[in-house]
Amino acid sequence: MINEAIKILLKGKNLTFTEAKEAFDEIFSGLSTIIQSSSFISLLEAKKPSEAEINASIISARDCTKTIDLSLDNSSMIENISLDTNNEYLDFMLMNDLICASCDLNSLRYCFNTHSYNCLSFDILSKMGIKFKDFNFDFSQELERINLGYIYLSFDEPFYKYTYEIKKDFKFANILQLCEKLLNPYKAQNAFWGINSPDDVEKYAKIALLSNNKNTLLASGLNNLPFVEIEKETMIAEAWKNKVFSYKFSPEFVDIKRGNNADLKIENNEHCAQIFLDLIDNKIQGSIFDAVIINAGFALYISKRANSLIEGIDLAKKTINEGKLKEKFNQIKKFYS
Repeated sequence: MINEAIKILLKGKNLTFTEAKEAFDEIFSGLSTIIQSSSFISLLEAKKPSEAEINASIISARDCTKTIDLSLDNSSMIENISLDTNNEYLDFMLMNDLICASCDLNSLRYCFNTHSYNCLSFDILSKMGIKFKDFNFDFSQELERINLGYIYLSFDEPFYKYTYEIKKDFKFANILQLCEKLLNPYKAQNAFWGINSPDDVEKYAKIALLSNNKNTLLASGLNNLPFVEIEKETMIAEAWKNKVFSYKFSPEFVDIKRGNNADLKIENNEHCAQIFLDLIDNKIQGSIFDAVIINAGFALYISKRANSLIEGIDLAKKTINEGKLKEKFNQIKKFYS
């Protein structure tokens, strides 16, 4: 099928879901050559993938990835994911994980190796003093004890095995990076996706529904930032109950003054780690504090830990101010030591 799909893409036409799914199935099962796979991905990106093509890629990647068997209710789990590969700003999705864990939500992240696009948070946490010595924990026990799990998926997983050589040669953002971020091997029902294209928020919300995510919130700052920003408005889309609800959000809607996004920039992962340590110690206020509690508030809201966004923001604020975040962080640090 991949040769037929390439011919269609050469004409600048979109593939149907079935055509795209069959092509990706061939790639992720090793039935296509590297030349075929690379040509297919390059043509797809040149055209810009459609909703059906993106959905097909995600479903295919998930179908070929072994599901992690957890004894926990996946409605209590959340994925906080940035679909951008830029690390110029604070890793708000990592802080979302820590605050959600402090509120008894389970966050489980994964990657294939240290060069995986999902491994940024591993590096930041290690610089915060958490030492991941062993990834062979019982994941259910890990989540029950600390509400946060970080694991390596096997290099033998078909998705990794048959796309590694292809991905390493691409110097541009591509659909394989997106698939890697959205494998969802533990089938979390709740998700917060940050993307850097406000115009695509509704598109990806529809993709979330098609990919069988139960409750997903999409956020993209108007400055093309993959999180809820504080300088301009942010495009938000909620995908749940087979519907998409979209709107613009501004900090003043929740009685928070607008700030400066420049305050949210970091020099490197060490800088991000130090800011987060200061935040955990309740030494950070201003734009950083406001941006953190707003983003975490949205995560708590979409996962039903809060009945409204305002309630979610208040819960995130209390989690920091009352020391619950520090308590959880110390618990996580002790668990991995």
